[in-house]
Formats: sequence, C-alpha cells, structure tokens
Amino acid sequence: MVLQSVNDFHQDEEGGILVFAGLSLAVMFGMAAMVFDMGRMATTQTELQTFADNVALAAAGELDGATDSVTRANLAAANLTSGHQTFGQGNNVLSGAVDYSLCYTEILPADDLAPINCMADPLDTDNQQLAAYVEVTVTPRDVDLPFARVLAGLTDNAEPDNTVSAVAVAGFVTYACDITPLMFCIPDADWGADANAGQSVFLRSGGNGAQWGPGAFGFLDVTAASVADPSGPCAGLNGSKLTACMIAAVNNINACFTQRGVDIEPGQKVGIENAIFNTRFDMFNSTMSQFANNPEYAPGPHVAKGFKAKNGNGQCIGQATELTDNTIAFPPDLSFPNGGRFGTGLWDVNGYIETNHGQITTTDSDGNEVEVSAPSYMYDELVTYVASNPTASRYDIYKEEIRQATLVDVDGNVTYRDIFENRDETGSAQCSAPSNVIPFDPDNQASIDRRLFVAAAIDCDANPISGAQKNVPVKEFVKIFLTQPVGESTTNPPNFEFYVEVVGSAGGLGKGSQVNGAFNDVVQLYR
Repeated sequence: MVLQSVNDFHQDEEGGILVFAGLSLAVMFGMAAMVFDMGRMATTQTELQTFADNVALAAAGELDGATDSVTRANLAAANLTSGHQTFGQGNNVLSGAVDYSLCYTEILPADDLAPINCMADPLDTDNQQLAAYVEVTVTPRDVDLPFARVLAGLTDNAEPDNTVSAVAVAGFVTYACDITPLMFCIPDADWGADANAGQSVFLRSGGNGAQWGPGAFGFLDVTAASVADPSGPCAGLNGSKLTACMIAAVNNINACFTQRGVDIEPGQKVGIENAIFNTRFDMFNSTMSQFANNPEYAPGPHVAKGFKAKNGNGQCIGQATELTDNTIAFPPDLSFPNGGRFGTGLWDVNGYIETNHGQITTTDSDGNEVEVSAPSYMYDELVTYVASNPTASRYDIYKEEIRQATLVDVDGNVTYRDIFENRDETGSAQCSAPSNVIPFDPDNQASIDRRLFVAAAIDCDANPISGAQKNVPVKEFVKIFLTQPVGESTTNPPNFEFYVEVVGSAGGLGKGSQVNGAFNDVVQLYR
C-alpha cells in the first residue's frame, strides 16, 4: 500500500508549475537586482561626467594664450563649478580640486583614444601661453552594489568592479572669419602687433625651395576652410582662382580659419599674380584687366601710388606704368634698405606731405624759384595734424587724408575730392566709377577699408615652413596696411615683394574683435 502511494506520488504531475514559477521568480528578482545595481552605476557615471564636462569648460575658457591663463583656469575650475553625485561613496557634493585632476596640453593626439601628453609644468610662463586644451579626470567613486555583492557570494564569484570615474577634454580656440587668406613670418616669438604698430615690413613671397624666414609671406589654404559667398564673385571657384578672388574682390569670403592651426601654401603660388592685390589701388592689369569697372573689385577712396599710366597722366592704369614727377607712395621706414625685413617705425612723414601736398616750384632761366602750384587744400590741416601727432603712422596720415577729402551733402550722401591737386596722379580712382568706390569712414571700425588686410602672423622659427605646411599655429591675426602696390613700388621690387605697415592686432586668443572680418572665441568639448 505504501509502495503504491510512492508510485502515485512519483507519477503525480499536479503542482509541477510551481517549480518553474519559483525558478522564474528567482531569475526575475535577480534581473531586477542587477538593473537596480546597474542603475546606481549609470546614474553615478552620468553625474560624474556632467561634473567633468563643466569643470573642463570652465577651465578651458581661460586658456587665452596669456602668461597667466593656466593659473586662471585652475581658479575657474575650483571656484566656478560644482556638481552632485547620489550613490558614490564620500560626499554627495562635487566641488573643488579634491574631486578632480587637471592636465594641460598644447595639442591633442589625432587619435581620440590615444592618451594626452600632459605638460610637466603647466604653470611655467611659456606653458601657460601654449596651453590650449585641458583634460579633467574626476576622482573615482565606489558605488555600493548590494545585490551584486550577495549574488557574488552565493555563486562563489568575485564581486564586479564598482568604481566609477569620468574624463572630459575641452579647449579654447579663436576662429578668424571673412579675412584675407594671407600669412607672414614674424621675427621671433616675442613679436606682437600692438607693440609694433607703425612698423614697416618688407614682405617677400615664401617659396618651395628654402625654409622661410622673417618677412616671408604665403597664403592660407582655402580648400577646406573656405566657402565662397554663393552670391559673390568667388562662387564656384576653387584652387588658386578661389584664393585670387578672395584677395581681390570685395565682401566675398564666407570662411573661418582656426588660430590653433592653419594650412599654408607658398607665396609664389601658380595662378596668383601681383595684379590680384593691386585692384585695391585701382590698377587692373594682366589677369584683372577685365574687371576695371566691376563694382565687385572696386577700390576705396584713396589709391595714391607714386606712379601713373605710361605716357598718360590721370588715366586708368591698365598695363605699363612709370613713376610720377611729383607724388610718392607711402615710403617705408627710414631703416630700409639697410637689411632686414622689419623696420623701426620711423618714416619721413614730412617728406610725404611736402611731396604730395606742398607747393610745386620750378626754376626760371635766371635761377629764380617760381611757383607752379600752391599747396593743396589739405596741406595746412596735415601739417597741423602732424604737429599734434608727431608719431603719426602712415595709416594715420592715410585716414586723415580721407577725412579731408570726404564731402557730405545735406542729404547725407558721401562723395570724395581728389586726394592730390595739380599732380600727375589724383590719388583717387580713375578706372572705377565714383559710384563703385567703396566708401570708407576712418572713424568707424566696421567700415570696409580696401587697403587694410587681416593676415595671420606665424612664428616660423618655432614652426619651420618650407613650402606648403599643414596645421601651423597662428601667433595672432594682424591688421596690415598696404602702403604701396605689389611689385610696382617706387623702389621697384620684383613681383611679390612689397611693403606693408603694421596697424595692430586684429584679433586672436581672447581678443574677439572685428575689423574687416570677425573673430570668434569658442570654448568646446573635444572628448
């Protein structure tokens, strides 16, 4: 009887589902426990990553290339950021250097997974200027995983890794937009535009053969960085034609170059000629002859250059030229031509005024001096201006001449008198119609000045260049004034050698300014 009962029990299938229900319930509870533990880990990871991102952005916002940028970055990270974490061990509040470590670097590896090479001494003055990026590593936190700990004990397995951290990388960069794609080499790392305002620079095209030295110039590669204004004259162009158009035309660029690294091409670039620059002087020869009266290539109101169309006074300069008898272009510094490419800032301002605006005399048969022409209408004003501004630069005099030549009628319409009187050249446009001339207000920084360039100043000693180079850092973006036509000045340099005057800094790290272009300081996360 007992045996029969045992057999019946063995064969009885009632209640079998409870076994599977029990097993399923155990699995479900296990999964719920794992989700609970993973949720704690994920929440903590998100909280630490948010804190890392905020610290990185706060610190990177101070990396403006100044000698105290890292010092300020450390303070910003410590004092301007805070966070919160819920499940990690220790304090819930995240704040201060105890919760992170900072690593500064000048460049980032091309591979996002590669480790960053931290500066050994970021507070060193040179390093503070070079620091461009900051890596923030949040102090790791252990998260209690109660269910995972129990499960590990029941299964005789090791407990899972419960340590959570976060890393973020941010950087500070300046973008120069809508500028001329031009660069030049500076004398040394200490050279600065504002400190050398008024200095004359003799630029020579940098070629493919030898390493570039101070004063060598080239072009910024527009292939990747630039997009021509779709409604402008450069639309649809590429290569050297695009570069040439961006130098010659008015309001044609819709492009940005990063100060952290630009691509450079030689100054003797095939397809680029001095005529490209000289449209700004109302000169239309060679490849630019077809644009003589095209408003997209019009000059400004002041195009004095010291020479004229050959065998024709006051005519549009198309091809051959010759020196004038009674005008000069803005001369270089008095230190030229005694070697070197960078002058002292001292120039013969009185000689310029006397030659271009003073009395013209001749000698009669008896040896007596005879007046041919009285001083110009602005002569006395210029003399007075220089007396009040004895260190006036060429650009100062240029702007003063435009002020004196500007006429405004009762309706506010602006016209310009000739810059010079009774001279071989008028100093005003002869090729471009008066209605095409680009107005320039010397007292308005937003006004377009056709003879003012914004160029990238590069330390070519620290960044050796011999031909085309990629990702070259820019020391700063510089305003330069084109004092003479390219390749046809009174000193007759060859094609692609010309003089400019340093006006000052146009913008750069921490200098977000605007003049003939826009400069935007951007702080962003990279990792």
